[in-house]
Amino acid sequence: MRILSCIVVMIFLSPMTWGEENFVTRRRSPDNGNWVRPIFEQRSSFGARLSSRGMTQRAPLRTAKPFELRVRLVNDDSGFAYIGQGTHTEPEMNGEDLLPPALDSDEFTIKAPTGSAVPLDGAATEAEQTSTPSDIKPADNRSSFGWIAGTGNQLGMLEWMGRDLSVVDYAAADRGSFRINGGHEIRWLTGPDSTDLPPYLFSLFVEVGAGIKVGNDWSFDVMVCPSWNTDFANKSYQLFRLPWQAVNTFRLDDEWQLVAGLTDLDREDIQLLPVAGVIYRPADGSADYNLVFPRPKAAWRLSQADQGRHWGFVSAELGGNSFTIQRTGAVQDIVTLRDYRIFIGFENRGDKRHTSRLEFGWIFGRAVEYVSGIGNYNPGQTAMIRIASDY
Repeated sequence: MRILSCIVVMIFLSPMTWGEENFVTRRRSPDNGNWVRPIFEQRSSFGARLSSRGMTQRAPLRTAKPFELRVRLVNDDSGFAYIGQGTHTEPEMNGEDLLPPALDSDEFTIKAPTGSAVPLDGAATEAEQTSTPSDIKPADNRSSFGWIAGTGNQLGMLEWMGRDLSVVDYAAADRGSFRINGGHEIRWLTGPDSTDLPPYLFSLFVEVGAGIKVGNDWSFDVMVCPSWNTDFANKSYQLFRLPWQAVNTFRLDDEWQLVAGLTDLDREDIQLLPVAGVIYRPADGSADYNLVFPRPKAAWRLSQADQGRHWGFVSAELGGNSFTIQRTGAVQDIVTLRDYRIFIGFENRGDKRHTSRLEFGWIFGRAVEYVSGIGNYNPGQTAMIRIASDY
């Protein structure tokens, strides 16, 4: 009878045509760790019911009876769901005979579609796309929009930053990497009244970086970032800047890392800064302490709901930059904006680096400084709101 049941299953599945073959089992595959969920629903006049966990038999069949079998195969790896149905009549078949022998064991292997499929007669005509994490493309763009409160000499500002995270992103056997990322920053200024700042400032940059991993405990990363900072009225050679950084990361154990390095901001007010601190990530994944100067951040998972995606954080950073500008009377100058920022915020961490953030900040230590020294002043403290997303 088990031979007969196998023939029945082959009859049901034979009209299907498959794309690239993909064999999966009810246990986790050693290759990708994914599950396959076979679901068999039996609707027939004799009342037998099939499922992936077994079969319930109400009464055996004594004579030939028509039945309809609806099969739904879900392949977690490819993200396709297949639905098919058909009818068949077989003499002297009881409910137990409808159950393929492998369904009773822990190792049940089926062939699942990875592309379009031709279903049995009377069923859907194509594979049905489902939404699974494997369908999500890794985030390759970062964008943020911030508002600094202020008018007149208080110097309000809108900031928009956009960055492409994957122009070039190459990794070699988990030991070396190379990347090229591009981006821009635009600032719209509100004020000041006491000096002649332009209404907007622009930054264009290309970040070129490379990393190497030595053994399991040490990695080294270097980055240079050619940038052009200007109001586009002053196009002198001084608009070009070349910030860079070199950072060593030492793995102390599974939770702790030590970071040490050096960065050159290539600004008029600040040149070299140390890069130093520790990174602590508890094994339970409940927190993420990236306490590395000059951009420290401490984050905590707020709840276990929704796969623990919701986090709160506190962070700090140095704001501003140096720009070539044209002042009143076509006088060329260089202005540096500087401030210090502390944020508290919330973020939603999705799959494959997809993240969205809402930040509330306090801005202090603000300065507007010209190379000429004419018109220097210090705006007061203020607040900032910023939204950001990696997508």
